[in-house]
Amino acid sequence: MGKRKKGHFQKKRWRYLRTWVIVFLGLLCLLLGIFTYRHQRKFFDQCTKNSKHTVCSLYIRLKGFISSPPPTPLNEQESDFVWSKEFDSVLQKSLPAMGLSEVNLSGAVTESLCPIKRHIEFTSVSSLAGIRQVVFRLVQEHEGKVFGTQEEVLPQAEKLIIHLGRAEAQSCSYILVFKKKLFAASKPKQMPVVALVIDDLGYNLSRARSLFKLNVPLTVSILPHHKFSRQVALEAHQKSWEVILHLPMEPHQCEPKYLEKNTLLTQMSKEEILEILDSDLQDIPWAVGVNNHMGSLMLEDERSMYIILEELKTRGLYFLDSRTTQKSVGYRLAQKMGVPSAYRHVFLDNKKDLNYIEGQIDLLIEKTLEQGEAIGIGHLHPKTIKAIKRAVPKFEEKGITLVTLSKVME
Repeated sequence: MGKRKKGHFQKKRWRYLRTWVIVFLGLLCLLLGIFTYRHQRKFFDQCTKNSKHTVCSLYIRLKGFISSPPPTPLNEQESDFVWSKEFDSVLQKSLPAMGLSEVNLSGAVTESLCPIKRHIEFTSVSSLAGIRQVVFRLVQEHEGKVFGTQEEVLPQAEKLIIHLGRAEAQSCSYILVFKKKLFAASKPKQMPVVALVIDDLGYNLSRARSLFKLNVPLTVSILPHHKFSRQVALEAHQKSWEVILHLPMEPHQCEPKYLEKNTLLTQMSKEEILEILDSDLQDIPWAVGVNNHMGSLMLEDERSMYIILEELKTRGLYFLDSRTTQKSVGYRLAQKMGVPSAYRHVFLDNKKDLNYIEGQIDLLIEKTLEQGEAIGIGHLHPKTIKAIKRAVPKFEEKGITLVTLSKVME
């Protein structure tokens, strides 16, 4: 009995002792933790003042890796500044696409949040219109927007000024200035030029390919959302011809069955017009401009035309007024808004008669020699194609050069 009591007492004593040892070790760990935390804070504070020290540098990196605080969100002004710096870098890489290989860059080196201003001077033959198209495409690709453009003609230079910024911004954060230096010597007299535009491509591939056999530069205007629209646009683009969108617009009188699908109507809201226009341009991705298909009523409606032209300006596209009505406001309004634009001088094939078409081409030649340039519009018809082929020697004989439409844009 005595031995049993003694053994029980020893077990109970060791249990109490073990409990106190655990409590003691727990308190010791707590005190060490508090001590380490306090000295760690002091060490970290010292490291922030002397971050070049090797141990401190490693410590800061390790601490950031283990528990990096979430980044502070940028405010509107900071976001604008970041977008401007990034766009400036993209722009410099895109200068060769504008035909600018030797340029003088200045400005845009700033650490402030004020608008960045980049100056680009050049003396190459690149046109400001072509440069503007590339810049506008870059702006779209990088989720920006154009706040305004301005052109200046100086005694020995031309200037193009573009105000840019983020798509969500309220004001510009990047000012881009192109300065094209002109040679002091007087320019030689410009040779007369003609731009021939062929409308209504997209619904007939075989006719389009017969047109492509012509070995002259043409501009093809393609109806959107037809069976061969994209294929024809691709083949014309590969041929280095100019592609534009033949935008269906509301005429004065026309039976609904003859209207193209998604024809723009004057009673449509701004949102509806822009949605259809965007869809049409998406279907013709190589389009560098737009002209109207029908549209005698819409061309006379200033509200509708302003909506369309404003969007074309934002996208860097030009507008050709086909003049399907004498009361058209398209060209006048485009010029007022600063949209590169022109208008048709002669319709070649209102009558599908070869003699008539050849007579209209002769009229186009007369206007070209009088004005220095002119624009003729024809359609994808076998007789029109034949008449153009026959007329090529006439143009050469008169010293007239056939060019794409962008070469005569104002």
